[in-house]
Amino acid sequence: MAVVGIGLDVVDLVRLKRTLDELGDRFMERICTPAEAEYCRSSKRRSHERLGARFAAKEALGKALGVGMTQGVVWQEIEVVHDSRGCPGLVLHGNTKQTIEERGIEGIHLSLSHDGDVAAAVVVLEGKS
Repeated sequence: MAVVGIGLDVVDLVRLKRTLDELGDRFMERICTPAEAEYCRSSKRRSHERLGARFAAKEALGKALGVGMTQGVVWQEIEVVHDSRGCPGLVLHGNTKQTIEERGIEGIHLSLSHDGDVAAAVVVLEGKS
């Protein structure tokens, strides 16, 4: 397999917290799956950090595909999960999953980070070149 796409996104957590404070559940529900929203809300102190990392991961996937959050990529169809070791990954649903399959992408790798006022994500896509 070969790398067929790389995406990086960085989120300003101060700005995101301000948006979350203003729009609350409407914003969370637009970006997150129900499970992600529950995970983010489970830590009042770190809710915006958790949301920021998920927002960055979804944007990074869109960038790795070269389409952003358009053309078959939908916020709520991209879910950030963690395996038994705590490593992050993406589970795709609906049209987003279909878009990935149609493009022949066979592997998706995700790295998340947040420090201070910044959250970041990198997505690497693998497929046949």
